[in-house]
Amino acid sequence: MKTMQGIEYRRRAVAGAFARMAAYTLAFVLLVAAARVLVWPTLAGWIADATSVWIEVPADSVDLYRMLGYQEGSLVNGNPQFRDLADYRFVTGIIKGPVLWSTYAIGLAAVGLWCAARSTHGVDALMAALEQAAAGGKPELPGGFDGARAAFARLAEREQAQARAATYAEARKNELVAYLAHDIKTPLTSVVGYLALLAEEPGLPAACRERYARSALEKAQRLDGMMDEFFEITRYNLGAIPIERETTDVALLVEQVADELYPTAMERGVLIEVEVPEGLSAFIDPEKMARVMGNLLKNGIAYAEAGTAVVCRARVEEAAGDATAASEGGAAGDVIAAGGSNAAGRGSAAGDAAVEGARLVLTVEDTGKEISAAHLDRIFDKFYREDGARSGKGAGLGLAIAREIIEGHGGAIDASSERGVTTFTVRVPA
Repeated sequence: MKTMQGIEYRRRAVAGAFARMAAYTLAFVLLVAAARVLVWPTLAGWIADATSVWIEVPADSVDLYRMLGYQEGSLVNGNPQFRDLADYRFVTGIIKGPVLWSTYAIGLAAVGLWCAARSTHGVDALMAALEQAAAGGKPELPGGFDGARAAFARLAEREQAQARAATYAEARKNELVAYLAHDIKTPLTSVVGYLALLAEEPGLPAACRERYARSALEKAQRLDGMMDEFFEITRYNLGAIPIERETTDVALLVEQVADELYPTAMERGVLIEVEVPEGLSAFIDPEKMARVMGNLLKNGIAYAEAGTAVVCRARVEEAAGDATAASEGGAAGDVIAAGGSNAAGRGSAAGDAAVEGARLVLTVEDTGKEISAAHLDRIFDKFYREDGARSGKGAGLGLAIAREIIEGHGGAIDASSERGVTTFTVRVPA
């Protein structure tokens, strides 16, 4: 299929060939004209001398030779010389006719071949540029190939975009796998813990054994739900986590998450304290919000000092920044939630302004290892782990997942860390 660029290239090639042939013709005509004026008299004499023979003519035949058109020359032995110019005229006719035109034709053919060679050179340049592009290099083209150069630039941009898309897709896939592995770990640890208690303590009361068995079953069912969600996210082409809101008992949700992490907290010598008013409810996704609370509590347990408590508080504010309208939920939590994080705090880009009207405020507070101010800006980045006081063994996805879920709710999450106290604050529309 002919393209506009191809048509333009052929048009320019043909026009260039005609222009060069016309220039050659003009130059040839001028050269012949100059030769006729400057060179031809001498050349004609040389040709006449080379093609004719002088004859001595007796005095009584001079008039006859003159009448016949013979050329008269100098006297030899007292007799005039004459020569026939028929051979001269024959030779010069050939020079002026076939030889002259043959020379012109040969020159014109040479110009045509040169133009064709230039066109072939252009094709060779394009092929070389294609090979360079195929090898991943930068195509080099001579002048006059602006259209091809622009096409190669567009091709390079398209390839770069495809490479970026492939890299992003691979990164998202890896993130998703790490995401799943991260979230599976907590309920799986609970299942293993409860089953270990059942196996190691055969004398447990029947009621306790039933409770542990029921808890292990619930965690196993949660793992099954996570696998379903994994495939669901995959069907959405690794897109955003879907949020399904419903009216949720926040107090019950937080207590259930705390119960799940009770074995882990006991191993660390850390207490979990829940300070949530009875009957507190919000219009949220309970499964996703449970995941957020689980990640925050797990983080607090990991970095809290033994013998201290990780405190979880919740309340509902009627308006952004209106601490006086907040429901009761603990003094310390009220101070942090109403004013946001302290001067050293950092969080999601959404900020408080993104959460207008009634909003649920959740805080998780631990006492122990601090987050340095230099790392607060990146604490919610995927796969980020601070080297030092708050460096953990995880994949660095827990807080990133929490932020993604919170922003999916249209909310914001931030963190503050000062004087050994680290507080994570979540605000979502209620």
